[in-house]
Amino acid sequence: MSKDGIVKAHDSIRHLIDITHYDDHPDRVESSEFAANKEKIHKKIAAGELAPCFINNGYCKDGTEVHHRFVEYSAGDEVDYNLVHIDSPINNPDDEDNLEPICKRHHIGSATGKHSMSHSSWILQKYLKPASLALFEAAVSHLKEHVYPNHADKTHSDHRAIGNHAENIIKTLAAK
Repeated sequence: MSKDGIVKAHDSIRHLIDITHYDDHPDRVESSEFAANKEKIHKKIAAGELAPCFINNGYCKDGTEVHHRFVEYSAGDEVDYNLVHIDSPINNPDDEDNLEPICKRHHIGSATGKHSMSHSSWILQKYLKPASLALFEAAVSHLKEHVYPNHADKTHSDHRAIGNHAENIIKTLAAK
């Protein structure tokens, strides 16, 4: 606890382990529904009706990708859509209401992407005041340059070896 009741400005670096189980599922092939909805999203972006990135904070880069918002494709057959309907009217992963545009940096970027950090940290990038956002970006740059220089340009998919290591740890613990 601080003496004056104020916690001084600081950066927080957490090492998260994200464990998700996916049942057997078909390889991802872009469905005609996904392709049509992706095209609708890109037309809305071109018409100025939709931002090219959900975060849209001035630090976006590397074009727009379309992300499954509530239910990922690989979990589409595992979820109870009655529970999903509490938050969204979707009935499958490729429904338009389940898709959102995100730039590559905020989708799969290391330390800034939806797939590499907690939701609360990720969404905060959208709502920070400019001065606080600049401090966050400076902390990300420092982290990539000085703390994890070999991870600077990696995306979540580059970290599968780490995931495989975590999976082996889980299997070992489960066997005990």
